[in-house]
Amino acid sequence: MFFTEEYPPYIRGGAGVYAYYITRELANYCDLTVVTINKPAYRYFGFSKSFKVDTNMDIVRVPFVNIPTLRFSSMGFNIWKCFKNKLEDFDLVHSNSALLFMIKHKIPKIETIHNVTKELIETEKFDSLSNTLDILFYSRIRDFLQRRSFSNTNHFIVPSQYGKNSISKFYQIGEEKISVIPNGVDFDVFRPRDKLSVRRRLGIPQDKKVLLFVGRLEAVKRVDTLIETMKFLDDNIILIICGAGSKFPKLLATKRKLGLNNVLFAGQIDHDIIPLYYNAADLYVHTSTMESFGIILLESMASGTVVMASNTTGLKDVMQNGKIGYVLPKTPIEIADLIKQVLYDDKKLNEEREKGLKYVKESYSWEKVAHSTFDVYKKMLKSKVMSSSTHSMKKITKYDSVILPKATNLRFQYDRV
Repeated sequence: MFFTEEYPPYIRGGAGVYAYYITRELANYCDLTVVTINKPAYRYFGFSKSFKVDTNMDIVRVPFVNIPTLRFSSMGFNIWKCFKNKLEDFDLVHSNSALLFMIKHKIPKIETIHNVTKELIETEKFDSLSNTLDILFYSRIRDFLQRRSFSNTNHFIVPSQYGKNSISKFYQIGEEKISVIPNGVDFDVFRPRDKLSVRRRLGIPQDKKVLLFVGRLEAVKRVDTLIETMKFLDDNIILIICGAGSKFPKLLATKRKLGLNNVLFAGQIDHDIIPLYYNAADLYVHTSTMESFGIILLESMASGTVVMASNTTGLKDVMQNGKIGYVLPKTPIEIADLIKQVLYDDKKLNEEREKGLKYVKESYSWEKVAHSTFDVYKKMLKSKVMSSSTHSMKKITKYDSVILPKATNLRFQYDRV
């Protein structure tokens, strides 16, 4: 069974993308029940029917209260209410959203951690009323529930060595209980396309050098530094910023104050359109100081676009400590100097493009990620399977692995929406 707060069609960020791709691949190795959210509910705690999406995967949707302080806990309560008497039908629970705090059953429990709430609280700034309220209330409630969930978890999966160090530090989790498994890339979605035709479709000038940033417009992303960099570049180079967030008004004010006509805000872009922006860019620049992983860098490289990013936190794993792409300098003027060197050296740019594309395809397929994840499942289940004769065994041609039995009798009161 796989718990996730985000799942299509309700995806806000990387956790939802991960949930979609990892479950799709895991269904090739085992019978899987995905438990996720339905439409927001304010007056009732009802359940939808489970429905099958392929021969090995069912999806069960539970409602949640769409209020920041209640969203996370209401989903956890609904999952508990839904499955408290059904857990014996499963061999293992894998959570993608720290939702194990109410599951007291002795079933093996695995948690994938994308970010550490305690660390986010300590690094965020009290620079706006909304941000302060979020840090003081919602984030602290989530941190409390995350701690409860982690204390009830048998094993953890993180996407980077930085993530492993973070949860070990902030939650005192032994390293032997943590597996580092990176996220992957869908190479059918993120792939090289014809740059000129993509730019025509998006309305981007053909004769300009294009820089791109994709992400939330929050303090930790340091987009203000990137905007300040543009004052040291001529008008032949434009910056496109894709994303939304609390810092947008301040960033827009900075652009206007500096009189920059070469900075364009594209707003929040649908996930199926983002690959086109990667293809339209000559260089992707990521100024964030803290990332649990660098999925955006992988997507960019898979699209055939060279990347420039800080060699820090979870980005180190993707950058291979500076061996892949370009390491971002600290000051705006230094960043501008490096950007000019890269953009106007076509030979070097093409070499880095091919290098990045090859690197991503060799190391970050979702099939490889799912295989490593299923190895963790087998490790957790080994002693249980050896001692039990009630669960079926089946050989999978490539992996010779155990099939997890699924609950086929889960039916709920309300039709799915």
